[in-house]
Amino acid sequence: MKVITILGLVDKSAEYKYGEMLSKSYSLKTSSYENMLPLLMDNFGKQNVVPIYTKLAKDKQVKVLEDRFGSKCEDMFDDRNFIENENNFYEILSIINNATSGDDEYIVDLTHGFRHMPILATISLIAQSVGNTEKIRHIFFAKEVEQYKVYEIIDLKEFLELANMSYMLEIFIKNYTISSAIYDFKNENFKDLRDSLWIFSNHLMSNSLKAFGLNLVKILESIESIRNNEEISIFKNSLEKIEKHIKELREIGKKEEHIKFYEMAKILNQNGYLLNAITLLFEATGHYCVERFRGFGKEVDEHISKYISMIDPNADDKKFSFYTLRLQSRNFVKKNIDNDGNEFKEIYLFNPETLGWSPSKLNNTKGDKKPRKKINKIHSILKNTMLGIENIVEFKNLIISAEKFRNNLTHGNSESKIDNSKQELKILLDNYKKLCIDQDILRVK
Repeated sequence: MKVITILGLVDKSAEYKYGEMLSKSYSLKTSSYENMLPLLMDNFGKQNVVPIYTKLAKDKQVKVLEDRFGSKCEDMFDDRNFIENENNFYEILSIINNATSGDDEYIVDLTHGFRHMPILATISLIAQSVGNTEKIRHIFFAKEVEQYKVYEIIDLKEFLELANMSYMLEIFIKNYTISSAIYDFKNENFKDLRDSLWIFSNHLMSNSLKAFGLNLVKILESIESIRNNEEISIFKNSLEKIEKHIKELREIGKKEEHIKFYEMAKILNQNGYLLNAITLLFEATGHYCVERFRGFGKEVDEHISKYISMIDPNADDKKFSFYTLRLQSRNFVKKNIDNDGNEFKEIYLFNPETLGWSPSKLNNTKGDKKPRKKINKIHSILKNTMLGIENIVEFKNLIISAEKFRNNLTHGNSESKIDNSKQELKILLDNYKKLCIDQDILRVK
């Protein structure tokens, strides 16, 4: 482990001691030192101490070292760590960055750096530690307890965690992304919030609205655990923004499935996740069809209810999926509202008269030999109800347009050029709101 210290001009003996937290891990060989350089050499080993220095600081400290250790210790002053011009900020930053590079863990001591040097060192540490503070063991600073006489060595590393948390929250607010791997925190409450946000992000980016379950509750609980800590003032605004937004998402999660999918599609579009947004909007159309078809009549309602009961993950015989139900519902709308007089020949739901048939019987019986009286009646109710709805063609076109837009984005816009994808998606979202939410076009009045 390297110990990097910025040399100053102090050369008068004083009493040094570790603060409460550091004293649990370290102890000093003696309490009296001229400054932090001999203290660090005495307690961490000369070979591990890396001084960053100006000519004036070196000249002062070699005398201190000679008086204390009987040697000027010239060999520890590496030319690469020499600050030739203390007003060249870029040179100083480069020297600090080089000293703290590599795979070693290190302690940085900022106690005696004069004027702007501790500030530049802090900037360097923050820049290097964004997302990863593992290499930095401690940031020492000898706080003056009694002027020129007593100093308490404290650890400033906790402030890097605060900076990291602030950065992490701002990134999450902007794009819902986070990586649990790169944000390392010792603070358990910070870890809990990081993990909850990471799970939420994963669900959301995979278009799984499971994120509206217990995870939102965990995020709010983590925020509550952190909120009363006065140290959080530097990222209090970010924390409050996230809390407000999570509460808004929790309210969205209480809505009908199709509205929930629409609301999230709208939010993701605003944040630039167009493919995620159109995928959710397209799924919203399927949810909407399923939810409203159940109001088309007792026979249809019973049929869909039976279908849904067979999807139940707790059922012993799970035969269908919600995805299939949404897919078939959309297809039924797309192919049955032109009033061409033809029967719907594709599968929609299941055929009540063949439900108990074995797979081999289903496969070996030709389509025209299978009984269709009951299923045709159900299809007829669905179709005739839709044909009686004003502007139903507009809803059909919305489904077709959403599907085409999704397919186009999925294939990298290879089918046709989209000049303004975000704006085009906004139009689809607006049409969905008008037809499915404001007009609720499929609701039987």
